[in-house]
Amino acid sequence: MRSKIINCILFLTLFSVSASELPEGFVYVEEIIPDIILDMRYHGSNNFVGESINGYNDSKCILTIDAVNKLKNVQNE
Repeated sequence: MRSKIINCILFLTLFSVSASELPEGFVYVEEIIPDIILDMRYHGSNNFVGESINGYNDSKCILTIDAVNKLKNVQNE
């Protein structure tokens, strides 16, 4: 189950921007779920292409507040 959550997070993370530039309704996952384990493979070389993907400048995970709250609920189960 945790693996599915991590994969979902990776798939839903579409961009990396500073906190001041986050669109309304979006948050950094780690700010809401500090103990979450993330594996942001698009940022590093351990992915399907073997190198960092252009456009992923940081290993931050950004999701909607609703998505983060649902992940938090699953983690608390």
